[in-house]
Amino acid sequence: MKKQFYTIFCLIQVVAIFSTVQGQIDYDERNGMFVNFDDDNYSWARWDCASPNTAQMSKVDNPDPRGINTSAKVGRFLTSTCTYEGAYCTAKFKVIDFTEKAIFKIKVMAPLDGLVFLFKLEKYDDSEVFYEASATTTTYNEWEELSFDFSGATSNVYQKIVVLPDFGGEYQEYWYFDDIRLTDGNDTEVAYSEDLAKSYYLAQNYPNPFNPTTTIVFAVPRPSQVTLKLYDTLGKEVTTLVKEEKQAGKYSVLLDASGWTSGVYFYKLQAGEFCQYRKLLLLK
Repeated sequence: MKKQFYTIFCLIQVVAIFSTVQGQIDYDERNGMFVNFDDDNYSWARWDCASPNTAQMSKVDNPDPRGINTSAKVGRFLTSTCTYEGAYCTAKFKVIDFTEKAIFKIKVMAPLDGLVFLFKLEKYDDSEVFYEASATTTTYNEWEELSFDFSGATSNVYQKIVVLPDFGGEYQEYWYFDDIRLTDGNDTEVAYSEDLAKSYYLAQNYPNPFNPTTTIVFAVPRPSQVTLKLYDTLGKEVTTLVKEEKQAGKYSVLLDASGWTSGVYFYKLQAGEFCQYRKLLLLK
């Protein structure tokens, strides 16, 4: 699916959903959390440029509460057949200071890889005053955490959160998102269930792309001999992260790629007869 970026979009109709929240909202400065659908009951509004309007925004059950997002509830956005659509949180947040933290992170489950997710902050009473950043999905039908650089944004101006999934696309697709938070870019929050795993799986690393650290989560449902290795694009082994017997459960491994060259790498989980590869991207 080909994508194009545009700097303008057409606002045809705005429809508010969920319950309405009045007043100014303080975000959690300890972990930078602005939106978590388990804890929040903020009102959201959506728009699109189709006629009739077809975009939808709702709060739903998490379709895959494993890996990096174990929340019970998440946001779901159905894109329209037109190029521009999105949703914004009607809550008026306290103005944001980017002095110490300027990297927003959002957990996203996309319908395809290679799609663009645009994230904006706006002045609450003037949508023409905004700062935006985009990220591209690297996987689909599973959660990944995307990063958005707001280091160039002006502090103490913006109070409105806006999301534009599949920016520039013209297809109807379901997107899921959750945990919009402001970080310093170096945090390695692990958000996965401590319950015993019910099946083998290897989650997409997060963040991805990354520099220089990222987290890999995997699970084994029974005691298994586990190996987790990294390879370059030529198939040459770069490093071994895990090589030992693991009891049933979910595990996280922090990968530090300091000193590595930028580029695409692959990681492989072998546990008994289970084998799976995934791709990661180091950008310096």
